[in-house]
Amino acid sequence: MYTVTRGGPDPGRFMELFCSWLAASKANNWNGRNVTRWSNEEFDRTFRAAEVEVDPVKRAALLIRLNDLVCNDHTVVPIVMRPKPSALVNHLHAPISGWATESSGIQDWYRA
Repeated sequence: MYTVTRGGPDPGRFMELFCSWLAASKANNWNGRNVTRWSNEEFDRTFRAAEVEVDPVKRAALLIRLNDLVCNDHTVVPIVMRPKPSALVNHLHAPISGWATESSGIQDWYRA
């Protein structure tokens, strides 16, 4: 199974996986980040626009468009779901992040 993860909450780095100029090829010893070698001119233009957009709302709209382009062109087909159930009791305050393990920041947990 081949999986790819993002390095943090910002999807910009993840979207690099689909930039045509980063396609894996013989010229770069098959080391390009775009291992699917998918190419789409609209994606490339939108990605470049998102790189320099400073308005967070406009940038989010551009990144959503990038995601839509990848999904609607069936570039990525998710075939695995790994649900991981978690639970807390009502009186425990535990600031859990979607970007870390359930027990990260355990030193900050407390009973309410």
